[in-house]
Amino acid sequence: MCIFVDTPAALERMLKQLQDAPSIAVDTESDSLYVYFEKICLLQLSIPGVDYLVDPLRVDIAPLGALFASQNHEKVFHAASYDILCLKRDYGFTFANIFDTMIAARILGWKHHGLAAILEERFGVRVDKRLQRYNWGLRPLPAAALEYARLDTHYLLPLRALQIRELQAHRKWAEAQRAFAREARLEPAMKHFDAEGFWRIPGAWQLDPIGQAILRELYILRDNLARAMDWPPFKVISDATMVQLAVDRPSSRSSLERIKGLSQHIRKHYANQLLDAIVRGQQASVPSSPHMA
Repeated sequence: MCIFVDTPAALERMLKQLQDAPSIAVDTESDSLYVYFEKICLLQLSIPGVDYLVDPLRVDIAPLGALFASQNHEKVFHAASYDILCLKRDYGFTFANIFDTMIAARILGWKHHGLAAILEERFGVRVDKRLQRYNWGLRPLPAAALEYARLDTHYLLPLRALQIRELQAHRKWAEAQRAFAREARLEPAMKHFDAEGFWRIPGAWQLDPIGQAILRELYILRDNLARAMDWPPFKVISDATMVQLAVDRPSSRSSLERIKGLSQHIRKHYANQLLDAIVRGQQASVPSSPHMA
């Protein structure tokens, strides 16, 4: 059975059911590929016989905090670190008593660590990978997306049972528990823009000094535009396009039109800002490489 939770009353009913469950499978879906300021858009929780899909864009999930912090309820994740960091960042939750099926797979030396591959190998279940990059911030969520999300937790409890048997048989249970405890203590870092991050762009080191200065200015501009539009930076201007701008150094709107990879939206609304950034780069001091800092 699958239950969609998007009202306080439905959340309260779910919490009553979860209180009696010793182990609860958990996963989240976010919109990181579509916005600058990422947020959790769906929370999946499974217990035997029921999969819950909770809409945090419609209902306050703060009441789940006590459950996540409880030592009496085991929370079972696959690749828990991302989910834990997001839930701590967005809601200030704390975590205790977790089990991570991906960490367990690594400790056991399994060939596959990804959930889709494990589900196919161990349970004969194939996940529709076409929804891996779905925009979970959209509403309403279609049935196919909900089914995809449900599968992320539906098999975690039987997978956990299988892994516990193997961990204990190979005397690796204590090692796994230590790894799970470390993961529960992870803390999110505040999102901080580093203007020197442009050095990590492929091709930055191959530019001449003026080109590197231009790339730095474009990198700063891209982040400012991404924040203002709430877009991920790569959707504003790709790394490759910024490098091309640093090489060609267009000085007019017409020459900017010859740069491949710029969207019509960016060309129309931000051409002057791009041209100004290129001029600033040409006039700026040469950036010091990280090795010289």
